[in-house]
Amino acid sequence: MLEKFRKKIDAIDRKIIFLLEERIKISINIGKFKKQNSLSIRDVNREKEIFSQITRKTSLDPNFIKQFYNLIFRFSRKIQK
Repeated sequence: MLEKFRKKIDAIDRKIIFLLEERIKISINIGKFKKQNSLSIRDVNREKEIFSQITRKTSLDPNFIKQFYNLIFRFSRKIQK
């Protein structure tokens, strides 16, 4: 039984990584667009909007969501520079 659960977790982890890779590719393109159009890398309003949307759609702890997305946002800003 434990092995069955672990296989499910492994499959979910592969999906998470695939989706993060897709997000990073898009973020790189956004960074290029921002540079070409002299836009700021950080958009605090967009970050707040994402937090708000995600926390409304999940039962996960909002603090966990905030920490998780802050990590993603920091990495996105880093690769957009």
